[in-house]
Amino acid sequence: MSLKLIGIVLVSVLGFAQAPSSAPDPGDLWRKIRSALIAPDGDKFFQQIKDAVTPTMFPGQVVSQPSPKTLIVNVDNPAGDATLKFENPLKSIDPGTLVYFNGVVDSYVKVPYMLTLWGHECREGPKSIICEIR
Repeated sequence: MSLKLIGIVLVSVLGFAQAPSSAPDPGDLWRKIRSALIAPDGDKFFQQIKDAVTPTMFPGQVVSQPSPKTLIVNVDNPAGDATLKFENPLKSIDPGTLVYFNGVVDSYVKVPYMLTLWGHECREGPKSIICEIR
């Protein structure tokens, strides 16, 4: 799989041409991506970000773990608006656990909104788990 950095697409499509020190807040970035995907031309935007690595770590809370290789996460919706998939099984993770994640954009659903990302691994931090591409 050829990976691209989603930040390049976001600069050209959403206008995030900012200096690194003034990078957008992860929550704002999440909402801008969601707005672009649920817009009438969201499928066109999705084709530009598919297989891209998200440029930041998004904060969220685990909603559920429907399988050992999948987490549903609440970034901006208590029912969950991110699905994180992994090649290897994860240990059991409790709902409500704080998680910071990035990943490779895989798919999305407009209604109810859900963005699916592939991750590499999760590791335990002091008060959270961190799931990321390495």
